[in-house]
Parts: sequence; C-alpha cells; structure tokens
Amino acid sequence: MVYVIDGAGELGREARPAIEGQLVIFGRDGDEVTMAVPEDAPAPLNVLLLAGVPLNEPVARYGPFVMNTREEIVQAFEDYRAGRLGQIDF
Repeated sequence: MVYVIDGAGELGREARPAIEGQLVIFGRDGDEVTMAVPEDAPAPLNVLLLAGVPLNEPVARYGPFVMNTREEIVQAFEDYRAGRLGQIDF
C-alpha cells in the first residue's frame, strides 16, 4: 500500500490518480508497484510505501496499537505514556 504524504500522482497499472491524504491499496499479485508524476505537476510526490508478506501470527489490537498479545498492547500503552515511542517528522 501507498499513503500519499503530499503531492499528486498516478498509481498502479491503471495509473489511477491519487492525492495528498489518500491511501492506495494494491493487490497481492506481482512484485512491483508503478507510480508516476505528471510532467505538469505543481509539486513533487511524497509517499510512504508499505509492503510485506503475511506473517500468519495472532493479532491483538486496541486503539492505535496492533501487536500479537494483550500483554504487548499493555506494554505499548506504557511506552507511549512514558514517551518512548519516538516520532516521525514530515
């Protein structure tokens, strides 16, 4: 999947338009992603590209956290409250 941080582009084999704030989910087939920016684009395209293979592991989720067990969720909340999660600057 691709999250468009800013800018606009054309994503996927179908070259579908995507703009800031949109999430594009690609199918499971294939091992490449196609992205293009039109020549007349007013700004660069900045994206977050996420990909991987299925882990086939248990899933525990609560609020913004997704882990494998309830105990890991509790630890994630403790880490968040203590300011140990860091941050991403865009």
